[in-house]
Amino acid sequence: SPLVARMAAGRAGELDIARLKEAVEDLRAASGARAAQLGEARFFDAVIDATRSTAVKFMWNALNAVYRSTLELFEDAYSDKDWLSGSLEEILQSIRSGDPDRAALAMASYSKDNALRMLGSFERHSPPRKSPPRKP
Repeated sequence: SPLVARMAAGRAGELDIARLKEAVEDLRAASGARAAQLGEARFFDAVIDATRSTAVKFMWNALNAVYRSTLELFEDAYSDKDWLSGSLEEILQSIRSGDPDRAALAMASYSKDNALRMLGSFERHSPPRKSPPRKP
């Protein structure tokens, strides 16, 4: 969320930045969508840790557990590694800059675009919906 990026931008240290950079590099080298998904998760683990917030970490762990149990539903949303790594690189650079507004904007942009990609992926993997019966 933009708030999480804002918090990370104000609190991230050198080790946090190194973890974020490593996660983006790993994602660029990922072979396949599943590896890209896991790379993205490592990136966001590092963002969450950079917030230094136990409450944020707790919420992330709960959401991440649910997400990881449904990875296959979203796998084809991760086929464009260039877009994904470029978006995460922008978040990384904004956090590195220490500019909370820039970080929030980068995260908001990523979140919007990624939500649309994931929704499309989910709909492609969901069984067709049945129309309710028509009343005579």
